[in-house]
Order: sequence, then C-alpha cells, then structure tokens
Amino acid sequence: MRTFLTIALTGAALFCFAGTASAEDAAQGMTELKANLVADSGKAVGSATFRPAEDEGALVSIEVSGLTPGWHGVHMHATGDCSDHADHFKKAGGHMAEGDEKHGFLVKDGPHEGDLPNLWVGADGMGKADYFSEELDLSDLTEGDGTALMIHAGPDDYKTDPAGNSGDRVACGVIGK
Repeated sequence: MRTFLTIALTGAALFCFAGTASAEDAAQGMTELKANLVADSGKAVGSATFRPAEDEGALVSIEVSGLTPGWHGVHMHATGDCSDHADHFKKAGGHMAEGDEKHGFLVKDGPHEGDLPNLWVGADGMGKADYFSEELDLSDLTEGDGTALMIHAGPDDYKTDPAGNSGDRVACGVIGK
C-alpha cells in the first residue's frame, strides 16, 4: 500500500511542466522513441519509451530492474552517448537545457527541459513510472548529438544545480527510433 501511495503521489506531481508542441513530431512521422538503459556495470537494466502528446509535450514511460531501492533522480542529458559506463556516463554531458532555464522544479526560472521527477525503485529493485512533460519535443531528442536518459543514485532535491544533488549516474540510455 505504501509503495502504491508513493507512486500515486509521484504521478500526481508529474504534471508540472510547460513547453513545446509535439504536433511537429506527428508531422515528422515520429510516433515513438526508445532508450535501452544500461547500468554503470554495463548490464542492461531497463528501457524508456517516449511518445508525443497530441497537442504538445511527450509521455515518458520508464521500466527498470536491478537498481538500488529508493528514490532516483531522472534527467535528460544533452549528448546521446552512454558508451563510458565504467566512467559513470560522463560522455552524456550535462542536462538538456535551453537559455537561462535553471535546474529544478522548486527554483525561480526552473525547470529546464532535462528535468523529470524522481523515480521510485522498490525493495525488489524494480521501478516503473510514466511522466508527462510539456517541455519535451521528440524531434529535439534525436537532433545533433542526440540525447540520453540518465538515472542517478539518489533523489533529486529539485533545487540544487546542476543535478539536484542526486549523486552518481547509475543508468543511461541513448534515445533513438
């Protein structure tokens, strides 16, 4: 019951984004993007799916297993490169952000488009969540160097730059078609 309540409360907090139209995504034929998540050990730990909303934004669905129980920060990183798992995915760069937007839901000028709510992982090491973000435009996720979905070791405090004091990068997935 407690896990269900936690997930329900997390779900209720997910609708606090502002953003861009994904009608462009549909016009470009993008119906879904995927990311296969790998842990810093190199082991596959899950996946993420990105679907455009009809008017704007995207639904992000994440399923993981084998992670440490508890809250984990989740962010979109500016470079689609998760090849350096032994080095905690440094090649993925910083958060996906535009202009003067700040990191975090609890700060002035925040959040930026790379911010997503925390992910709860149960005692069994499994986690599953759906996030809606009006900030995300699927066509932006595959441009240039691409984008990576990152899961951190601890929870995001939603205010500390650059990553919400959420600790090491423990899982990463390159977003692609």
